[in-house]
Amino acid sequence: MKNKIKLIFYTLISIIFFSINVFADEFNLVAKTIELDHINNKIIAEGNVVTTDKKGNTILSDKATYFKNKNFLIAENNVTAENNEGLSINSQKLYFYKDQNIVEAENSVKVVDINSNNKINSNKIKYFLNDQTIVSFGDTVVFLKSNYIINSSDVKYNKNNQIVSSKKKTEVDDKKDGNIIKLQNFRYNALKEELKSNGKIEILDNENNTYFIDSVFLDAKNNRLSGTNLRVIFDKNLFDDEENDPRLFGNTAEITKNISVINKGVYTTCKKNNEDCPSWKITANKIIHKKKKKKNYIF
Repeated sequence: MKNKIKLIFYTLISIIFFSINVFADEFNLVAKTIELDHINNKIIAEGNVVTTDKKGNTILSDKATYFKNKNFLIAENNVTAENNEGLSINSQKLYFYKDQNIVEAENSVKVVDINSNNKINSNKIKYFLNDQTIVSFGDTVVFLKSNYIINSSDVKYNKNNQIVSSKKKTEVDDKKDGNIIKLQNFRYNALKEELKSNGKIEILDNENNTYFIDSVFLDAKNNRLSGTNLRVIFDKNLFDDEENDPRLFGNTAEITKNISVINKGVYTTCKKNNEDCPSWKITANKIIHKKKKKKNYIF
C-alpha cells in the first residue's frame, strides 16, 4: 500500500514538473495547481499564477490558461503584467497572442509607463509589443506627468516617442492652473509637453472666461497657448457690471497664465443686441489683456 501511495505521489510530482517545463520555449507557469488537458492540448494553472517567457514578460494572475496549438495565453482575475520595456498593465482579463506579439487587456484596465510616469485608464486596450503602441477602446483617461488629465476615447499611445493622440472629442483638465480645454481631436507629445489640435476648440479658464479657437498649440512646459481665429467671451463681472457683455475677437492669440496677446483684434463691452454690429467696438493691431488687473491695453 505504501509503495502504491509513493508511486502515485511521484507520478503527480512528475506531471506537475512536466507541466511547468514542457512549454519552456514559450511560457513557464508556476501555480498552486496545474492541470494538463491533453484532449484540448491546453494547460490550466490556478492560484498565485506566475507566467514568464524568455523575453522578460511576466504575468501575475489568479488563473491562466495556455493553448499550445494557438500559442495563446489567457490570464484572469487580478492580472498584473510587466515587461522589460518598463510597462505595467493591471486588469481583470488579459490575452497574450504570442506569435503576433500582441496583448489585449479588458475590465478596469490601468496602464503605467514606469519610465515616464504617464498613465492610461480604460476598459479595454490592445498593446502591440513590436512597435510599443497601445490603443484604447471606448472611454479613456490619460494622466500625464505635466499635471494634465486627458478625458477622451479610442486613444493611441506610443511608448517610444511618448505621443498620445485621438481623433475623438477630448477634454483636457489643467490641474496646475485650473483651465479646461475641449477639443475635437488632439496630438500630445509628452516628451516635449506640447499639444496640437484643430477644429472647434473651447477653453474655459480659471477666471470664468471662455475662448473659442479654430486651431491650438499648447506648450505645457512653459505654460503658453497659441491659436487662430480667436473669439473670447469674458466673464460678465469682468468690469463689475452685469449689463456688459465684454468680448474679444482676433486673428491670432497667445495666452499665458496672466496675459493674453491678441493680434488684429476687435474688442467691445456693449451688451449683445446685434452681434454683427455692436453699439461700439475698438479695432487694433494688438490687444493685451491682463487677467489679474482686469485691464485691456490697445495698440
